[in-house]
Amino acid sequence: MSATLPLGDGTFDYVFSIHALQEVPYKHVVRVLAELRRVLKPDGWLRLCLPDADKGIDAYLRRDREYFFVPNEDAASLGGKFVIHMLWYGHSRLLFTRDFIEELLLKAGFPELTSRIVRAWLLPLHDVYENPEVPTYKPFGVRSMATQGK
Repeated sequence: MSATLPLGDGTFDYVFSIHALQEVPYKHVVRVLAELRRVLKPDGWLRLCLPDADKGIDAYLRRDREYFFVPNEDAASLGGKFVIHMLWYGHSRLLFTRDFIEELLLKAGFPELTSRIVRAWLLPLHDVYENPEVPTYKPFGVRSMATQGK
């Protein structure tokens, strides 16, 4: 990613990204976040919805097979369910933990982060992405973080 968004500095009060950042190659993530910061007004907000690796790891360690919405036909092992769920059938390039996204946001120039989990919820998968390879659409857990841009 070498291009900038065709928008002026400080254009938006609020930027919302749902399940997009994990599709960006790692080497471009900080540049993408910096570009989102550039188009935010000084008191604007960036809200990111990302796969929650912390919750996935916790579920794996608890051996909670029900957390992972992967049919046994696709993966019967707990490890297989974990990997397929967290990378959502290979669509995600990156996983995020809370401290990792905060580290990336700081590198992108978001000073004095006031990040917090705003709300955790279950979002029906078919409302976000319809995958014909997955026979039944089940909820996919997401985490939403709000970060003040300055």
